[in-house]
Amino acid sequence: MRLEPVPPINRPQRITGCIYVELEEPVIHPWGRTGLWILAPYEVAVTHDKIVVAYITPLPVKYTLIGDIVGGSVCRHHRSSSAEELIKLSRRPGEAYVRVEINGPPAKIPGIGFYAATLPIYSDEGSRLYYPLLEAETSDVSLNVKVTHKPPLEGLELAQRGRRVSIFLPSFLVPL
Repeated sequence: MRLEPVPPINRPQRITGCIYVELEEPVIHPWGRTGLWILAPYEVAVTHDKIVVAYITPLPVKYTLIGDIVGGSVCRHHRSSSAEELIKLSRRPGEAYVRVEINGPPAKIPGIGFYAATLPIYSDEGSRLYYPLLEAETSDVSLNVKVTHKPPLEGLELAQRGRRVSIFLPSFLVPL
């Protein structure tokens, strides 16, 4: 029997593949390139002989619609503070660190959305968990968030053993 961290898209059942992190205070992005740290939830998969037998969800589960009712996406909702430096964030159990590199014209960013269904989760020596680096591009009306498989810091290891990494990495549009 093993426990592994997984993206939080499985409870109460798998109804979405994305996470939306609402920022406690919207971020004002200046022109150019900036970096931002936020926190996103994760779940724990209980496996036996490589078969998932249960999911444990440490945090309350909420969902939200991002975009309009026709073309929008239902996402797992989480609320987080943001910081330019990792050490300034206060993490609770069930939260993993997320690094977002933002580029483009000035914008007021209310939140970050990303597809998490196929993402790996990384860990450090202190057993803190991290999602892969996110790259975001601002425009007049939206924030286009692309996931990578790059760890956000040097020296992180894959926390999920035997996990197949998907090559298909969709981008997520957040209306501004």
